[in-house]
Amino acid sequence: MSDLALLFVGAVLLVNGLVFLERVDGKAAIPVNLLTGGLLLFSALLQILEVDPTSPDYAATAFGAAGLSVFGFTYLTVGGNSLFGGSGTALGWFCVWAAGIAAVLAMV
Repeated sequence: MSDLALLFVGAVLLVNGLVFLERVDGKAAIPVNLLTGGLLLFSALLQILEVDPTSPDYAATAFGAAGLSVFGFTYLTVGGNSLFGGSGTALGWFCVWAAGIAAVLAMV
């Protein structure tokens, strides 16, 4: 499931890049961001639910699911920010936090 989710991540990155290049209207990217964010969170939840908490593989699975969740919330925040016309300030601070979490997960 996470492989499929990563294909959606590539698609949403392409669409968001086209928004910044002003080739796509920002409002048109909202559904793609919300869909991808929801898919990543759903994928992370499935990963956690499939592994027994007493299993030795649980910690590795939890770290992988945490990474998917961070990016899922990022895309949901981008979609919500665009949907509700936010200034982007909170999104920027969230992305700083997400980058810090991603660095910790990469070191682990």
